[in-house]
Amino acid sequence: MELLEGRTLKNRLDAERLRQREIAVLEHQLKDAPEDNAARTCGVMGKRPEAIGMLKRAKTAGYQNLEWTRRDPDLACLHGEPEFEKLFDPSAKA
Repeated sequence: MELLEGRTLKNRLDAERLRQREIAVLEHQLKDAPEDNAARTCGVMGKRPEAIGMLKRAKTAGYQNLEWTRRDPDLACLHGEPEFEKLFDPSAKA
C-alpha cells in the first residue's frame, strides 16, 4: 500500500512540475510579445484596424516570426488586407 501511495504522490509531483513549466513558458511568451498576442486577440474578435496596429507595434518592438503571422488562423480576418500584406514587404517599415 505504501509503495502505491508513494507512486501516486510522485505522479502528482511530476504533474505539478510539468504544469509549473508550462506556466513559465506561457509567461515568457506573453512577456516577449505582448503586442503579437494582443493582435491575435483582436483578430479573433474581428477588430481588423486594432489587430494591424498591434502587429505594427510588435514588428517595431522586434517581433520577427512574420511567416507564422502570415498563416496564423487567429489572424485570418486580415489575410489579403493591404495593410497586413505590407507588413511582409522587406522594404516597408513597420
